[in-house]
Amino acid sequence: MKSQTLLAVLSTLLIAGCPMMDNPMPDPNTPNSMTPNDSNGDMPDGNDTSPDTNKPDDSNKPNDGNEPTTVVQTVFLRPIYGDGSAGDRSYSGDDTLDNERNLQFNDFSVDAGVTLTIQSGAVLRIKGAFTNKGRIVVKTGGEGGDRVGVDSSTLFAATRPPEPGVATLAAASGEVGGDAELRSGGAASNGLSEFEARQTLRIGVRAGGGGGAGMGKGGNGGGGLTIIAEGAISNIGEIIAEGSAGVDGGGGGGGGVIMLASATSVSNQAGGMIAVRGGAGGASTSDSGAGGGGGGGFVHMIAPEVLSEGGVDIAAGAAGATGAAASITSSMRSGGGGGGASAGDGGTGGTVMYGANADPMEPGDAEDGFLLITEADPTALF
Repeated sequence: MKSQTLLAVLSTLLIAGCPMMDNPMPDPNTPNSMTPNDSNGDMPDGNDTSPDTNKPDDSNKPNDGNEPTTVVQTVFLRPIYGDGSAGDRSYSGDDTLDNERNLQFNDFSVDAGVTLTIQSGAVLRIKGAFTNKGRIVVKTGGEGGDRVGVDSSTLFAATRPPEPGVATLAAASGEVGGDAELRSGGAASNGLSEFEARQTLRIGVRAGGGGGAGMGKGGNGGGGLTIIAEGAISNIGEIIAEGSAGVDGGGGGGGGVIMLASATSVSNQAGGMIAVRGGAGGASTSDSGAGGGGGGGFVHMIAPEVLSEGGVDIAAGAAGATGAAASITSSMRSGGGGGGASAGDGGTGGTVMYGANADPMEPGDAEDGFLLITEADPTALF
């Protein structure tokens, strides 16, 4: 009871900023509260009231765990796991988690055979344990590029650029125009290095980058999901955050990002699967080159104990299929869109040669993402 009382008092003082008196005045009415002064400060009987400058300095004395510093750490760092105010949450039927204001749960579980769809960018804070035996699907993140419209008389194309997501450089859409000149495929996007991915602890809504447009829309990037639990995190089912495929020469979206952090342990058990694959590029058509594939996303597991026996899919999306020679026949055409990036780079879009009946060229390959494991207490990281 004494330690609990001390914790409550110190917490109140730290939060309120209340000063504490270092040397309260003695009560002259209390026996032995006033003692003769030892002018030399060296009386062995403890009757001196002046500081003893001959005593050893204990300012560097090691903290034995009972000092206020430990209390400060407890009060101010543990709230990253939430306060459990949303209570226990257990899903026994298909559902969607995308419109709740309080995501601070106690225990959280998804039963086998259940599909739970979660909004990209969600951060679940769990005071207890997190267990998934079902299928968690994260909605897509960064939007792919798109053609708003093409005016064949002026050769003007209105294009919405793709979003970069966590990538360092967004994908480019394919060049659009007539058949007198070749039309270049969209440039590749740049993903994160392993170091950069490890430092990306706040994912946000736009996780994987969108693919560039061909004549059709680029794929959306995979979504992002962060789970921060004080208890154990256990995945026996599936957690899916994949980029979507490009359409009509659009680049595939980059793969998503899954962050699992626990003060106890993280386990992706045998039979479990975490997938952050990039989306496939769109195939070439009569008016567009093939799109590049989306780069693979990344999975980061952070805990003092990490077990990864289940599957982790961090693969890049496949490049779009290239049509036969002379298969580009439209007078208005576009190069294929570049693939979106995440951890891995996206692939370049396929170029279209000039001429009334032109050849589509092969798009570039995208790169795989990362599985990152950090065996450490994540309490101070978020």
